[in-house]
Amino acid sequence: MLETLGPLPPDRKCFRMINGVLVERTVKDVTPALQMNSEGLKKVLEELVKQYKKQQDDMEKWKVRSPKMWQRCLLMMCRNIEEEQYTGCPAIDECQAVA
Repeated sequence: MLETLGPLPPDRKCFRMINGVLVERTVKDVTPALQMNSEGLKKVLEELVKQYKKQQDDMEKWKVRSPKMWQRCLLMMCRNIEEEQYTGCPAIDECQAVA
């Protein structure tokens, strides 16, 4: 959106949806708000990726620390999957290796 508004004259009319209401503004009024929103979304995404990677690392550490518990979890997941007739389980190879 910012790339689209960039080459336009600052006093050109544009419309923005705010809480479900279409509001008329100028490009110079809308651009700072869009930049702030974009930066905020980037920060949130970065934080979510960090949390995901930490959770993934914790899971890998737990799998190494507790291999028997991990095997039980896999078996339970596979049993649930079989009951639901779902064949797209990414861990199905690991399940079969455990069983």
